[in-house]
Amino acid sequence: MSLEQSLKELANEDSPLRHSSLLGLTGLSEAQVATFQQVWRLVSAARRRRAIARLVELAEENAEMDFNSVFIACLDDPDDEVRERALSGLWEYDDRSLISKLIKLLTSDSSERVRAAAALGLGRFAALAQEDKVLSGDAERVRDCLLAVFEDARGGLELQRRSLEAVAPFNTPRIKEHIRRGYGHSDPSMRCSAIHAMGRTGEVGWLPLILKEEQAGYSSDNCAYVKADI
Repeated sequence: MSLEQSLKELANEDSPLRHSSLLGLTGLSEAQVATFQQVWRLVSAARRRRAIARLVELAEENAEMDFNSVFIACLDDPDDEVRERALSGLWEYDDRSLISKLIKLLTSDSSERVRAAAALGLGRFAALAQEDKVLSGDAERVRDCLLAVFEDARGGLELQRRSLEAVAPFNTPRIKEHIRRGYGHSDPSMRCSAIHAMGRTGEVGWLPLILKEEQAGYSSDNCAYVKADI
């Protein structure tokens, strides 16, 4: 199905979101993205949420489905849920052009959930940096931004947790101390994030604590223990 047909169906609020019409949004060029945005902004928020959720599902089901251009365009959507879903759709996108967008969302978005999702997105680049797959200047920007957000308690606990998990691969003495303090935090969800961060450092010194918590089946109402990466 052509892009024009796909957009026509997308804009028709009375029609279901068909698989075939959504496939017309794959691999869009820069010019096609501009056309998409003209139509997208006229679609109701409820339908945009349904559409972006379905696109994320399709991308997860078939790695050949390339909706990255759509997801990137949706990072500027006025709806919080659409922005958050778009971030989840970009989970495997590692082009350095995304770093600045993630930093902007992390530091200035109005939604704490979107900011937390942006932190996790930057965590992917933190891991890549430790494999020397990110330019040193970009790595420093990612590390410094995540640390600044973590150390600013005004952002809220959820944002602090995700920032700690994301920044962990850099594994500096400063980050290690934050992980230790997180592990001793009174909130069980922060404790869980600290355990997850231990695994993301790749440092075997954390292994006894990680194994201890794994054997204990550590979990809380807010956060289930995620098996370490070591």
